[in-house]
Amino acid sequence: MTSTDAYWWLQQGGQAPPMPATLRPWRTEGRNLVTHDGQPVAWVGTSAFLLLEQIAHGQLAEAEAYARWAAETGFNVLRVFSMIRWPEATLTAEEGYEALPHLLRLTGQHGTRVELVALACTGDNGFAWDYGRGLAHVRHLRDLILREGVDAGVMLQVANEHWHASQAEWLHDVSALHALEAEAAGHGFLTTQSAADDDENDAAPLGAYVTRHLDRGRPCWDMVRRVKELRDLSHRTGRYVVNDEPARPDQYDLSGPIATIGSIAYTMGALSRICSVGSTFHSQDGKFCRVGSDAAAAASFVRGTRIVAPERRLEFYNAGWAGSPVEAANFVSPDNPSGTIIRAYSGVDDQGFVAVALGLSGDPAIRWRRPAQLYDAEVGVQVFTG
Repeated sequence: MTSTDAYWWLQQGGQAPPMPATLRPWRTEGRNLVTHDGQPVAWVGTSAFLLLEQIAHGQLAEAEAYARWAAETGFNVLRVFSMIRWPEATLTAEEGYEALPHLLRLTGQHGTRVELVALACTGDNGFAWDYGRGLAHVRHLRDLILREGVDAGVMLQVANEHWHASQAEWLHDVSALHALEAEAAGHGFLTTQSAADDDENDAAPLGAYVTRHLDRGRPCWDMVRRVKELRDLSHRTGRYVVNDEPARPDQYDLSGPIATIGSIAYTMGALSRICSVGSTFHSQDGKFCRVGSDAAAAASFVRGTRIVAPERRLEFYNAGWAGSPVEAANFVSPDNPSGTIIRAYSGVDDQGFVAVALGLSGDPAIRWRRPAQLYDAEVGVQVFTG
């Protein structure tokens, strides 16, 4: 059965095919994400906010095209909203319940998992949900997922940006999120609390894995280097961390050392592997589930995540740390504003190392403690192996 055939029954009102049996559960082991049998896996996600809305409203060809493109590009997780109220689109909870089995069959045919966002726009006048309604929604999604028997392919995220003005005021309270998360936990699929804007806040919601939204208001190299802060958060909390909604390509501030949209997307992916965190590519195309001008940046992001095989577990080293392959370089600093490199981050294991030198504007004059060779490069960034 082809992926297009996989949903012909929805168009014809026919009997749904069984879920494909290829997806096996992911789980967390401390700071690591692993397969059902303990093999390391890398979270390589993309935003797909309106995928359920498209299916619910009969835009099946569009949904299929986006799901197919995501899988072929190399993404293994789609971040999908279960409800939405935007000027461009509305998806009620009830419409989402009806369309969810169809979504999971479509993504299952493509071998991609779904991070399903339970609560969004709860403070909107069209929804205006109280805690009881939010609780009932989380429970219903949980039960639907279990009824479909596809818990291996779904991670349930309690809320999107619980602190945002579009969310009901009660949802701003972290204790409410913990109560909701408890409703979804313990049923064989990963759950998470909502993403928080402050990526350094350890007290923000923590689920089975942690999601954060990086600060989007920084020049590009300073913004993207902060993937390292998520690595630090992972160490402090002992949990796997996902960079769940970073800046979109149209939000990249390309001021400072030379960069391109592609090179920043590439670096985002590469640093997620160096820092052993998951990462979701976010874009305007992803918000609306269309294949468009952001596709090239998406491909660059995925290429960055592939600088290291998923099975390798790396230990992070900043330049100059004992054990780092990078002893020193000509870094930009307040004392050296004419420096030629912003940062050099490395990941090391018993097979060797991978180093990412980012924010280049000339010869970084890297002094290596080990032999290194250039592996890959984009504008303003170089990757070395040894």
